[in-house]
Amino acid sequence: MEGNSRLTFHYEEQPEQENKACPFSVEETDGRPVTAEYQSNQPNKAENTVQPIKLIVKYANLEQETADVLSAPLLARKVDLNSLNVTKALRYAAGDRFSKLFDLALNGRTSLKAGSLFEMPVGQESYSLNCKFVILIALERWNGATGSSVTDLKKGICDLLGKCNSKNVESVAMSAIGTGIALAFPPEVAAKIIGEELKNFVVGNPNTSIKQVQIVTTQLPENQAIFIAFRETLCAIDFGNQIIVCNEQGVPFPRTQLGDFVHKQIGNLSVSVVYDDIVKETTNAIVNSTNFKKWNKGSVAHSIFSVTGEEVIREAQRGHKSGKKVVMTSSANLKCHWILHCDCEGNIETLKHLLNDLFKLCDETGLKSLSLPAIGTGECMLPPKRVAETMIEAICSLARKQNICLLNVRLIAFTPFIYHIFCTELQRLF
Repeated sequence: MEGNSRLTFHYEEQPEQENKACPFSVEETDGRPVTAEYQSNQPNKAENTVQPIKLIVKYANLEQETADVLSAPLLARKVDLNSLNVTKALRYAAGDRFSKLFDLALNGRTSLKAGSLFEMPVGQESYSLNCKFVILIALERWNGATGSSVTDLKKGICDLLGKCNSKNVESVAMSAIGTGIALAFPPEVAAKIIGEELKNFVVGNPNTSIKQVQIVTTQLPENQAIFIAFRETLCAIDFGNQIIVCNEQGVPFPRTQLGDFVHKQIGNLSVSVVYDDIVKETTNAIVNSTNFKKWNKGSVAHSIFSVTGEEVIREAQRGHKSGKKVVMTSSANLKCHWILHCDCEGNIETLKHLLNDLFKLCDETGLKSLSLPAIGTGECMLPPKRVAETMIEAICSLARKQNICLLNVRLIAFTPFIYHIFCTELQRLF
């Protein structure tokens, strides 16, 4: 296999088995066992008198959790407990008295200001919930990275933490707020907002009463990507020694390291998922996902074109204007030999056709190794799980063919949660 890694991580992402979404064995490449490197924000007991807040990511049902506060979203424009699955589950678990309390607190309103809190004290009477308060956050549907929905979620989380602190609350359990079908926040965006708001809150309130925040995701296969996104996005935030991201036993999740990979042999085809930067690849060719017009900082196209320079850009654009779906250019000063430029147009069906075109071109030109990014998961914002399914299924179909030229395919992810989603899909199929 081209490229080396100090560690080989074998992953087991199993939503049907709680808290199994982490490496279950770690080996050095020479076979000697080693201990996984945990994230650097573990508490140093010798230096800290204040215990860090436990930020727990877990599979669970919110309505069954035990905490001082349970928190979930509400649709700001349609204030109804039945509008979202999480509030519907709370209503069902708590019974008719909870619904009546909700209606009483609503006081005839049919909408709420986005970003505002809706508080329900439930600790003095029996509502079959193991909490003192239910605090809901009114939100609008996701309307883009610079839209008002982001500001609303930030305000809601900030105000929630402030209210919990003012009530001397020690524990909070919340759903993966905003990530359902109705609100449609990308999980990694919601996770980053929640993590950064918690970090900012703790910086401003170092002696807060809050000791534990749980983020729970219902244990269903379709929620696996949400769980992974929250776990990996939160692990990537530098919380210092004030917060640890951990499972419910308090064990910090391992931090994903550059160069980590998983590998499968499918017939004669070697397939790897790698956490690294695609511009470092030494395969015969790398794939550049681009619209051939403009690219934002942080995108695959920006990373590649920033290194290759203007001549490769012009070469790629000339090929695209001539009608080619996949444009093969020189690699300038990259370590690979060629670059294959293509545009998925933000469409899964187009991606399927592009993958066939890419593999066909590899056969026609005699390429034996190819590195691909997670095409469409960046600026096109295609769902990472759908992209992983599509790309790995295409690779499997390729492996079943006779006399293929490609011997080595590497799927390169430069974001931890996308890396883990691709790992999960590869393990699922094999």
